[in-house]
Amino acid sequence: MSNTTWMSNQAIQDLTFGQLVLPGTHDTGSYSVQSGQLSEMDYGNIVLLWQLINGSAPANGTNPMANPLPAMPNLYNPINTDHSTSGFSGLNGIYTGPQMYDFIMQIAMNMSQSNDQDQQTQLTDGLRYFDWRLYWDTDLNGFYIQHGLRGAQLSDMLSEVVAFLNANSGASELIVIEVSHLNISSNSQQATDLVNAFKQTLPSGSIFAPPSNAGDPFLDLSSTKVSDITGGSNKVILLNTDSNIRYDDSVFINASGYAPAPNTIDGTNQVDTLKSAATTALNSLASGKLARLSWSLTCQAEDAVNDAVGILSQQPGFEPALKKIATEANMALPSFLDSLTAEQEAKINCITVDWHDQAPANESVVDLAIEICNHRTTT
Repeated sequence: MSNTTWMSNQAIQDLTFGQLVLPGTHDTGSYSVQSGQLSEMDYGNIVLLWQLINGSAPANGTNPMANPLPAMPNLYNPINTDHSTSGFSGLNGIYTGPQMYDFIMQIAMNMSQSNDQDQQTQLTDGLRYFDWRLYWDTDLNGFYIQHGLRGAQLSDMLSEVVAFLNANSGASELIVIEVSHLNISSNSQQATDLVNAFKQTLPSGSIFAPPSNAGDPFLDLSSTKVSDITGGSNKVILLNTDSNIRYDDSVFINASGYAPAPNTIDGTNQVDTLKSAATTALNSLASGKLARLSWSLTCQAEDAVNDAVGILSQQPGFEPALKKIATEANMALPSFLDSLTAEQEAKINCITVDWHDQAPANESVVDLAIEICNHRTTT
């Protein structure tokens, strides 16, 4: 069975949505981020990047580090909303000169890029859950991918999905695209533009129409057979997990969706800590909830230092910070899944990773998800 159309297998189609394990990528579009191209979504823990000024300090007799940056009200901070209300007022600009600026931005990119394969390639590899972190860029007047740095336009991401759907038009694949971390409001023109971009770009009939009821329309899919969702053709579920923003209910499923595991925003660069946090979250998951196992490590300060040393010393076999720790996590995923009890494993409905192709042979997140799904077809 080809990974490209693995979900079209009749045994998989006979599963319920809740029985699926969707292999996916964390920060799916970060393959497209560009060094030195900051988004308008600043993050409090790396606010330094937005303070940097690519140029020489003015020789005006004053301390250049004390020169406050102008207010930038368009910046939005998804972690610290208090900071976002005042933009960068009161913060000081840091003059680096062009060479140091480029060096710092290269490190930032190494800590932001969570894969290097485009959307169509990820789909062809068999991945079926995608984490699109979009934002509206007020300067460029459009939607873009972001992970601190700015990435591809929404139109480019959608075009790659369309290319996959057209290349596999006879299949019955189920694709979930999650949008989150947006900087727009529910009833804004940008919200309308976002919905229209999906409706007008994806092939007619390919967007799954969410069920209309008073419950959680996403969790209500749990008992629905995959074949009843796909209806014999490819389908795309559009999921919005920003609880403070609501989109067109006929296009987007506005739901909290999966319960994340781990369920804290504090990241770690240690596999053992990730294992412990994920297990705790699975154990505490309420009955009837579906779990999204976010099997990703997060770069810390020491990773940035190691990255800088690696670049400067031109170490043989040097790997960017995030790719290196992602490989460690992916190598540990098979044993973690094997360590789970049947009850814990049954709660997992999705697994997202970074650098999905950096894994042991036949043990990528796609291979592991298909293996679990095949097991569930026989139980």
